[in-house]
Amino acid sequence: MNQEMITIKRYLTVFILLLLIPSASANSLTLKEIGSFRVDNIIGINDLADFYIVNDYIFDHSVDSSFAASIMVYEFTDPINPEYKSVIDNSDLDNSDTIGYANVVGHGDYFYLTSSDSTNTDGWKHYLNVFTNPENPSLVTDFELGDFNPVAQYYLDDSIYMVDGGNISRIDVSDPSNPEFMAFTIVFDDNGNDVHILGVRDGNLLLQYAGSAGYYLTQCNAITLEYASHFKTSSISGGIMFGDYYISQNTNVIDLTSNEFVDISFSIDWFEEIGSLGSNYFYGVNDTTVEVYDSNLVAVSSSGDYVDLFGTSASYNSGIDGYYIFAGDRDADKTFVLEFSTRVIDTSSESNSESITDSSNSSSPTGLDTDTSDAAYPSLVLLILLATPYLRRKINS
Repeated sequence: MNQEMITIKRYLTVFILLLLIPSASANSLTLKEIGSFRVDNIIGINDLADFYIVNDYIFDHSVDSSFAASIMVYEFTDPINPEYKSVIDNSDLDNSDTIGYANVVGHGDYFYLTSSDSTNTDGWKHYLNVFTNPENPSLVTDFELGDFNPVAQYYLDDSIYMVDGGNISRIDVSDPSNPEFMAFTIVFDDNGNDVHILGVRDGNLLLQYAGSAGYYLTQCNAITLEYASHFKTSSISGGIMFGDYYISQNTNVIDLTSNEFVDISFSIDWFEEIGSLGSNYFYGVNDTTVEVYDSNLVAVSSSGDYVDLFGTSASYNSGIDGYYIFAGDRDADKTFVLEFSTRVIDTSSESNSESITDSSNSSSPTGLDTDTSDAAYPSLVLLILLATPYLRRKINS
């Protein structure tokens, strides 16, 4: 090979290597505490219990010193200064009801909570209460559930799925003023309790629950509630569905395509709380730490130094291209607000100005920028500068 060909190959090699230099941008996966608030300082509630986020509102399911339940409603346009809007207590219900303990769910202009009535001569009756206008709650209707006493509910596609100790029902709320029972079934083998509705996967509703003989993952048809599959294990409790995985509070991971355990370990050995952040991230919380993981189940960011965290919930916010995570702390008697940002920061500008795009639904698991097209132009310029002496010699020869 002559010297000219060797020189050309060297320049081509340099050019290819330069093309492999990534563009001057990076995904900023940051988790930071931005503040805190105390609901008991706002209106004098004695206890922060469970809270749920529906649209732009926090529904705080609180219990006072006399164990009377109420639901406090806050609007959180400013997440560290939520504004108290209203309270829902027993006086807002019909039929001598008392507020139930199932979670609050909602969609559009409506939100749904449960209640119970013990004054009936033929025993307890339970209700699904449909409300509108969180800032000035108005009861639309209370739908009688009979002796079906919900412990959890889940909203999906104009349906509310409810579970009690060993049964599941689907209620159609396409017309919120006129709910209808659509399906009912017994899906548990041995009077299951501690039931969690995890979501819908491949047309099946996935549930996790604890029974007297162990722990189970059960799938049933999301429309008919007909039994589809049943997986028993003695090593799971609580948890979420995340893609094709079930991730339990004790950090066990099950591949839902094969119903097999995945050999993986987390830096947190027990999740007091766990929740999804869209389809690409989830968070886990123990007493002292909030940690965020990507779709490869790898930790990408964390925040610590807490004492007794519990009762977490999260909400997407386009303004930060990420999520607010609300985490109550029993020891501090307040709720901490953390911001998880998935923004892409453009570092190519001399002024270091931020070019922000939402990477929360990126096809790359961690949202990392793998596009090298922006690097091609400067690489070409550099190649020309390197090649100029060689070309000058060729012209003058």
